[in-house]
This record gives sequence, C-alpha cells and structure tokens, in this order.
Amino acid sequence: APFQYAKWTEEYGPVFSLRQGPRVFIFIGRHQAAVDIMEKEGASLIDRPRLIAAGDILSGGLRLVTGSGEMVRRLRSRVYHAGLQPKVAETYEPTQTKHAKNVVLDILNDPKNHQMHVKLYAASVVMSISYGKTTPTAYTDPEVVAVNTALTRFGRTVKPGAYLVDTFPILRFVPGYLSQLKAWHQEEHALFDGQLDVVRRQMREGTARPSFAKMILENQKQYGLQDKEVTYVSGGIFGAGSDTTASAITIMMMAATTHPEAQARVQEELDIVVGRTRSPTFGDQEMLPQVTAFMLESLRWRPVTIGGASSPFEF
Repeated sequence: APFQYAKWTEEYGPVFSLRQGPRVFIFIGRHQAAVDIMEKEGASLIDRPRLIAAGDILSGGLRLVTGSGEMVRRLRSRVYHAGLQPKVAETYEPTQTKHAKNVVLDILNDPKNHQMHVKLYAASVVMSISYGKTTPTAYTDPEVVAVNTALTRFGRTVKPGAYLVDTFPILRFVPGYLSQLKAWHQEEHALFDGQLDVVRRQMREGTARPSFAKMILENQKQYGLQDKEVTYVSGGIFGAGSDTTASAITIMMMAATTHPEAQARVQEELDIVVGRTRSPTFGDQEMLPQVTAFMLESLRWRPVTIGGASSPFEF
C-alpha cells in the first residue's frame, strides 16, 4: 500500500484524499506538506481515529496508539512525559550500554543469527525499562513470546480493512462477530497484569528496581489512573519499544552492508573519536555526526512504520 500511496502522490500532489464508505482519508505524501500541516493544525491532529476492532475490542479502549480523546491527552501529557522525557531517558543509558556490548559479542560469535541477537537485545532492554527485570531475557522466554503473540494479533487487527466493523460500526452488535477479539483481549490483559503483579510484589518486599511500572504504581492516584489503565500503560512500553527497536537496528545493519562507502566513513569517524580499545558511549554522540547522520538516513531509507499513522481531522 505505501508504494501505491507514493504513486498517487506523484499523480495527484502532496495531499490527496480517498473515500471508504462514509469515511474520508487524507494522505500526506511529502515532508514539507506534513510539516506545514502539523505546524498550523497541530492541535487538531493530536487525537487518533476511532478503531473499533483494534482499539475498543482488542485493546479495551486502553492502548495509547489506538486511544482517543481525553485519555490520550492525559497519558501523553502526564504519564509518558514523566517516564520517558529526555532527562529520565538518560537514566536508561547504562542498561542500553550493557546490553549493547552483549549483542555486539553475540553477533561476532554467531553472525548468521544476527537478527535474533538484535531481538534479544531489544527485549532485554525494554523488559528492564518497563518492569525492572535484571535476569537475562531470551526472545524465547514465555513472557516475551506471549507479548509478541499479542503484538502480532494487534498488527493483524489494526490493518485497514481487516474488520468491516471499523467502516460499519453497527456490526459490533452482531452476536459472535467479535468473539475472537474479545478472547484475545482477556489473554492480553492477563499477560500485562501478571507482569505488573511481579512489580507490585517486589515493591511490598522492598526489592523493586527502578522501572516505568514502578513509577506508575507509585503515582497512580496522582495520575488518576484506574488499575486497567496502569496495566496497559506498562505493557504498552514493551509493545512500542521491542519490535520497533529490533527492526531499526536490523535496517541499519542492512544499510551498512548495502552502502559500504557510507559504512567506511562511519567506521573512520569511530576510529578517530573512539578508537579500537573501548566501546562508544552516549557521551561520544556529539562528536560523531557521521554516525548520527547514518542512523537518521537509514530510518528515512527504510522506515520502521512505513505506512505512517493516522489522525482524525475536522474541517
């Protein structure tokens, strides 16, 4: 679909619309057009379109990426800002560095399975940030497998056209039509709540490590969150950060392989600034413009979410 959107952009211009039943979709196909619209109409685009199948039924109306209205604004402005703002993100750097060294060694020792090593890295980092887990995380761990199963189900459900109920909402009242999604929601909630229960127990015992889940539980009343909202906010961090991180790293490895000249410039800069006797650190980043440019260009070249995301807009 994204490639068809690109063709239509060439034919009809940077902004065009399509109609599906009673719904009108507006597509923005150029960077400058997106910037202009976001700058002028940013307040109108903060919300999300209503997704009955993936949002209301599968996610119980609790997943940030499919949520809408006041809940989304509250979570973004208070909860996620408190746990993921730049100053807080700096505290996660030691965890990232520790696991980054491990994944480099894993790839050197077993290069054929480089994608699996990267997935292990992403799962380990995100489980540590989300729930404070310090024990080694494998991509085959039951909780990681279960979370990825839930993400796969969400990915299938959120695809445009996957469920007619998103176009014709009255179908949600047809008996049995959405029973599979309701069952998946119960499994998903039990999974996220089980991870959160571990943190609750550790907090009672005084052994809980700093984590996003611990921060939310400590401030639940202040944020005005119900138990179900806390469960999905914590679980959403893994969903948002695991596969996307692994995909982004894999894309950069592919870029280095297919563009050896650019890779050579990056390696030269690393040799000059960092040398061959230690690993790069976050403190080196300002002196590594080629590395930063290579990462950004890789994500432009092969975006992790190639189709982008939608927002409702009223004329």
